[in-house]
Amino acid sequence: MALPDLTPEQRAEHDQMRAEHKAMFKQMRQACDGKAAGAAAQVKAGGQTINGTCAMVFSMDKPERGEYSGKRGEHRPMGADQPERGEFRGMHMQRGEPLTDAKRAELTQQFDQRLAERQAKQQAIAKACLGKADGAAVQIKAGGQTINGKCEVRFQPKMPAQPAAPAPVKAS
Repeated sequence: MALPDLTPEQRAEHDQMRAEHKAMFKQMRQACDGKAAGAAAQVKAGGQTINGTCAMVFSMDKPERGEYSGKRGEHRPMGADQPERGEFRGMHMQRGEPLTDAKRAELTQQFDQRLAERQAKQQAIAKACLGKADGAAVQIKAGGQTINGKCEVRFQPKMPAQPAAPAPVKAS
């Protein structure tokens, strides 16, 4: 990555920060190696220590190159089996089109359906590795989609405690 308009000092500082981040993420990947889910773990980055726990998470298998068609940069001519350009987005509003009660109800129904599908997929992912061993192969079915993956124990940083909201000031 080219970093234009940086002084040599800024470039050195950038390179140092990048090296520290790279080392920290490497430690995060290795922090839970050989540990069980629920075990405490720490990662030291620069001058700070990050506390966390090891958690069992679902990790999706990476697709083979070219498995998905229609990636960026790939040109496919429009055929009879493909929808016209305007049909890709479904029932989105056109600029200046009046929003009728029927259209509003239809858009709300479509949004609710997409939300329910998304939530079902998230719940399936969250439940996929409950009670499973590290490295266990898992297959998730959400809607009409099947996702292959495995369960892995990974470092999850603990979020720092949020400061309490200040008490409202009483007017006297």
